[in-house]
Amino acid sequence: MIIAVRLQEWQKAGWLQKGTGTATVHYIDDTNTHLVNEADAFIDLTYTTATNYTGYTLPAIVLVSAVTVTTALLPANFVRINAWPGFLQRPVTELAAGSNTTQHQAIAVMEALAWDYLFAPDIPGMVTASVVSMIINEAFFALAEEVSSREEIDTAMKLGTNYPYGPFEWCRKIGAQQVVELLQALQTTDLRYQPAPLLLKEM
Repeated sequence: MIIAVRLQEWQKAGWLQKGTGTATVHYIDDTNTHLVNEADAFIDLTYTTATNYTGYTLPAIVLVSAVTVTTALLPANFVRINAWPGFLQRPVTELAAGSNTTQHQAIAVMEALAWDYLFAPDIPGMVTASVVSMIINEAFFALAEEVSSREEIDTAMKLGTNYPYGPFEWCRKIGAQQVVELLQALQTTDLRYQPAPLLLKEM
């Protein structure tokens, strides 16, 4: 399988750490976008809601880093992948598909790459990002109440849960903007996700 991949510089280490199995991978930049037209699949880890694919002939299956946006707002052949900072290199890749057809196509891509994967519900945040964002939010509420310092909360979280990062470390790594955008999407159906005022100030 030929897979075209577009990623940012900071994503390269996480990508290379996972390996590429039997897939032939073409790395895409502004000088060789024509290679997307020749690929069986396209993985775009630079995707944002402002991304414009005009001029591309996209393959049958496209995987995009869309943690907050669900497939209902994406083209029919798109599958979501959780490629937030700190998540891509995790042993299991989290995906969300909007149909059985795209799920089967995404499975073929994962198997070609020899990546372990799971399909999460097609909701904002999938599973892992929602959990981490909620933990980050609660940490900012605790900080505002002067329960402890950022450093102490980070240390306690890592020791207590065996997470690789504490909530404030996660926030710096992911970016407060992305965390808040996800929380705001989640709070439309559950007010528990309302962003902490102190977190909003981090943006």
